[in-house]
Amino acid sequence: MSEKYSKKELSLIYELSKNSRTPLNQVAKRLKASQQGINYKIKQFQEQGLIIDFFAIFDYSNLDYDCFRVYFRLNYQKKEQFESLIQHFLTNPSVLSVIPCSGKWDLIVYFASKNASKFNKVLQTIIDKFPNIFENTEVLTTISSHEFGRRYLVEHSSHTGTIIYGGDKSISVLDSTDKKIIFILYESPRSSYVKIASKLKINPKTIIKKIRSLEAKGIIKGYSLNLDCYKYNHLPFKILIKYHHLSKEENELLKFCHQNKNIIRLNKTLGFWNLEFDIEVTDTLELNNIISEIKHKFNSIILDIDFIQLLRAPKISFIPKSFFLEL
Repeated sequence: MSEKYSKKELSLIYELSKNSRTPLNQVAKRLKASQQGINYKIKQFQEQGLIIDFFAIFDYSNLDYDCFRVYFRLNYQKKEQFESLIQHFLTNPSVLSVIPCSGKWDLIVYFASKNASKFNKVLQTIIDKFPNIFENTEVLTTISSHEFGRRYLVEHSSHTGTIIYGGDKSISVLDSTDKKIIFILYESPRSSYVKIASKLKINPKTIIKKIRSLEAKGIIKGYSLNLDCYKYNHLPFKILIKYHHLSKEENELLKFCHQNKNIIRLNKTLGFWNLEFDIEVTDTLELNNIISEIKHKFNSIILDIDFIQLLRAPKISFIPKSFFLEL
């Protein structure tokens, strides 16, 4: 069921999407509203299911992980089988995100692993546990990801910069306090410095310094939210692109994605598809217009293009639970 949201309410979602840890008094000042009113609206959005949850964007590559995306085509007789599979993925310590979808594929799952061999063992174990349910699978290795944010939510969005994670590994050394802070932000990304300090019995100033250091090292790249855009009448899709060949024209395609307000995220991948991006549009006509424009402008490098409609994502994270097992 969709709701009717005002421009101010969508502006609040935009602010939280940019940085969900922004102090509410600052958000209230920007939106010319009361802090109490902003707090009430956030709770209301959560109750309505518009905000599914909040998350911190960690760069898994700085923690010595690679990200693998697996597209699953399923064959199941009962809904309970699908739900059981979803639950298994949600509790798997190697899984980052679980996204049901419709079309050619039924499910997209992101895994984090130290290397391809370990990932392959995890995937094979899952396939063996659920025999005959996997009709087809397609694996993509993530090269890098670019977060653009939901600029379409507001009429005049100021560009806040692209968040990039993945890519070449630059592994950081963490002490036990760093790991405990990361765990708290993984579980509750909007926890205040004071609350984190209280949990760890450490001076708040030390917590602030530690978090800023984690941000400066690129381990923490930002803070955002898992949003059900169906609630305000937008449809989420993934567009997949396969190149004829790599060339400098790719930079123009990346620039196009960067400038299009409906494209919220871009992933460069290794596998059958070279580029995967998430887009949120008002209807399929808008989607088709954007795809047609891409085909027209970049026909010299595009061999194939496809799209998948995404459903409500029950889990989005950037660090596998396996990272915290030692804690």
